[in-house]
Amino acid sequence: MSQVAPNPEQPLSAADVFATDDLSRDLNRRSVQGGAAVVAGQAVVFLIILASTPVLARLLTPEDYGLLAMVAAITAFISYFKDLGLPQATIQREAITHAQISTLFWINAAAGLGTAGLVAALAFPIAWFYSRPQLVGITLALSLSFVFAGLAAQHQALLRRRMCFGTLAVIQVAASLVGVTAAIIAAALGAEYWALVLLQVLTAAGIAAGVWICCRWIPGPPVRGSGVRSMVRFGAYLAGGNILNAATRNIDKLLIGRIVGDRVLGLYSRASLLLLSPVSQINLPITYVAVPALSRLQNEPERFRAMYRRGIEAIAMVVAPIPIFAFFAAEPIILVLLGDDWVGAIPISRALAPAALVTALGVSIHWVYVSLGRTDRQFRWVLFSSLCVLAGFVVGVQWSALGVAIAFSTVVAALFIPAVMYCFHGTFMKYADLTQPIWRPCLAALVAGAAVGLLERYLLGDLNPFLELPVVGVAFAVFHFVALIVLPGGYARVVSMFQLRRHFRPENALQE
Repeated sequence: MSQVAPNPEQPLSAADVFATDDLSRDLNRRSVQGGAAVVAGQAVVFLIILASTPVLARLLTPEDYGLLAMVAAITAFISYFKDLGLPQATIQREAITHAQISTLFWINAAAGLGTAGLVAALAFPIAWFYSRPQLVGITLALSLSFVFAGLAAQHQALLRRRMCFGTLAVIQVAASLVGVTAAIIAAALGAEYWALVLLQVLTAAGIAAGVWICCRWIPGPPVRGSGVRSMVRFGAYLAGGNILNAATRNIDKLLIGRIVGDRVLGLYSRASLLLLSPVSQINLPITYVAVPALSRLQNEPERFRAMYRRGIEAIAMVVAPIPIFAFFAAEPIILVLLGDDWVGAIPISRALAPAALVTALGVSIHWVYVSLGRTDRQFRWVLFSSLCVLAGFVVGVQWSALGVAIAFSTVVAALFIPAVMYCFHGTFMKYADLTQPIWRPCLAALVAGAAVGLLERYLLGDLNPFLELPVVGVAFAVFHFVALIVLPGGYARVVSMFQLRRHFRPENALQE
């Protein structure tokens, strides 16, 4: 095996890129530092999106967003064909070779190109389905992003496997900043919905360029018999589950766009994005850290369970309060970020909040499936749950977008406990590994949300939204912190979370 890179955040050479022996030596410190780097990076990305949202929402119209949502409702699930789950196979595998990853690279590149061709071929059918001729050009342009994603897949996986999360965060921030800046300029010049297209394509291109520059690994030719068959099978189950899940999660938009119209779909898609984007902006980076770290511990049950509990507690502390706050403060959030034209998104946002909370906590189920190599079992559960969600959408659309939102939250909340039990069955994981770390922060967030709701109802109802939002935001944070301290064992857990800063001290690296 090659020598280990002295610093995982330095650009990698071909000699360093496959080594992971050094990671297990101080995995806790690397995980905490990596998590902090990625969360910080995602926070910056979220701030960029947050700052650009009021600008773009006032330069563009709900119809512009609705057109992009119409295309996304059909192409989002297709996007999972671009990597076929192979990056996760690279991350999860204990040992990999240059021949294996080179072979997977060319499979990913071909898949990205094929996905782009499939999306381009759907341009005219999509436009015909919605009776919107503008969708032809939108679909053709967006297909380019799949080519960039396919070329970047294995380089991103290698950086994540080496836990180079700071490097990945910088790449994501830079690409997002380029995309958002270009979109605002284009919108100001009257480009309308093309500004949103430019945002997506330039962001994908920036990420691809960044990971190639920082990884510095050059793929060789594909090698027959390099031992990738089991990795492809692992990835196929994972990709199949992701495709089913993405297809189900976008059928709501397809139904709303077809039955109700583009304006209502624009309201629904913006409400969904504002609610789910903060959750995903934090969940995804934590997942990027958790999966490689847990994969290194798949043969050490006690260390695996301890790290899992730490990860899900971090999500419950940081992410779970977001949808709860959004439920109680939906009105000022929508009015401040989007404006008066978007008032119809307020009840939709509230109805989606329970689904966002379950999604925030449910990401930890994915960690177990992937890190323990049980993607076949994950696929079977996703197939079952997708049918349940689809049935809910078909019923809910009879009451427009609000009915769809209520149906979605109802179904995913009802399936949460069965999903955990099915995932943990046959493993060393216990149900308490999930419930014990999350009950305090979730209960504290609910108490804080109820307190904010009472404040809005009796004291702040007539306040200008631009003043009301920061007031209720600060009040929620204070109430949440106090509730955490007051709950049994809460003070110790808060202190424990703050003590994670010790992992940033170099002198503690060898003590982990």
